[in-house]
Amino acid sequence: MKKVWFYLIILSLIGGCAHFRSSKYIILKEPDFYHGKTISPQAKIGVMPFYIRQWRTVYSSDLVAQMEKLRSRLNRYLREKQLLMLPQIKMDTHSYPIAYFGVVESIDFPGDQESPQIASYDEVEKPLMAIYQEIPAKEWKDSLKAYCARKKVDYVLTPFLSIGDFKVYQKDWKGNKEIVLGTNYRVPVPWLTALDEPVEVLYLGAALVNCEGKIIKVGAEGLFAKKPKFLLSVMSLQSAITAEDVTALLEARREDLSGQPLIWKTALDNLLQNMMQ
Repeated sequence: MKKVWFYLIILSLIGGCAHFRSSKYIILKEPDFYHGKTISPQAKIGVMPFYIRQWRTVYSSDLVAQMEKLRSRLNRYLREKQLLMLPQIKMDTHSYPIAYFGVVESIDFPGDQESPQIASYDEVEKPLMAIYQEIPAKEWKDSLKAYCARKKVDYVLTPFLSIGDFKVYQKDWKGNKEIVLGTNYRVPVPWLTALDEPVEVLYLGAALVNCEGKIIKVGAEGLFAKKPKFLLSVMSLQSAITAEDVTALLEARREDLSGQPLIWKTALDNLLQNMMQ
């Protein structure tokens, strides 16, 4: 009987290892939204449609409805660019490769957050921005290999739309503060905003994987930062992104750029340019 239990335990451990997904995180000392290897210009890249990633939370139905409208426009814009589009792998989105951007406290890493790498930073430097990466599930990788073989691609880009908590930075000696959203895109926040309190940001993210499912590069471009209201900031409470915010973003423009392009189009252009090279 003891031998039976022994073998059952061993089988259980083996089964657990089979479902283990390798993960890591990258601490961002400075605002930096792209990490990974440069790929060959001759590489053939397939692009999957955008999906919505809900991280450790459940968005309201109204918020999801407006994010779906934005997702639809992002995917339409992808098709207009005549990229090699691949169909979405129809599995739970948690099976996909993960490339989450945000402050350490909001990422909720598996394991101990007070690792030597994180604990080595002084308290004045916190909260810390980080990227959390996790390879896709085995079933997803199996489907990916079939896609690669059928389309003869070298890499696959998996873009998503999500919300994360981003760090507030000191802009200058006068006490002005800002949030760095992405490529040449910074937005001011109220002067009284606390540096140790993150701000919710709606952003585009992506993971570039090879045909074995290994993450080669990750990236992100922020779209909108929910500036904290004064009373909430004083009470160390966060303002949450709403459906109305996403609705307004659909037509919002980068007034700092020539021609005032749509914010989401500029962000997607930057994401593709940085991820596909």
